[in-house]
Amino acid sequence: MPYTYLPEENVIFISCQGELTLPDIADYCSRIQEDPSIPNGAAEFVDLSGITHFNLEPAEIGNMPNLYSPARARKSISATIHLGASEINAGLTKFIEAYFRKHIPDHPIHTVQTYNQALQVLREIREEREN
Repeated sequence: MPYTYLPEENVIFISCQGELTLPDIADYCSRIQEDPSIPNGAAEFVDLSGITHFNLEPAEIGNMPNLYSPARARKSISATIHLGASEINAGLTKFIEAYFRKHIPDHPIHTVQTYNQALQVLREIREEREN
């Protein structure tokens, strides 16, 4: 899962392509923790538009919050926004969100269709935190 840091938005843009597996997610979580170019407090935009297949078992999805928590804590990741999920992938994305909301309830996680919608949701999250 390649990613790029967008400093003007303080966003880590993750581009998912082809088949997505738990080892892909684990690798991302490991790399992000150690990447000095990623400042604390960045949000994540996870672009799912290139995913052809989520190769994840239900038990693996259930373990994703535990896998993700160290990276989130180390980098103080402020939110995760999935974008561009196909109709087929959107259902699984909602399933993933449900696990995150249960196990990491203070971590905002949303699904939208476009980059502009992701920016709007992120603005709302940031405004809410400021108030």
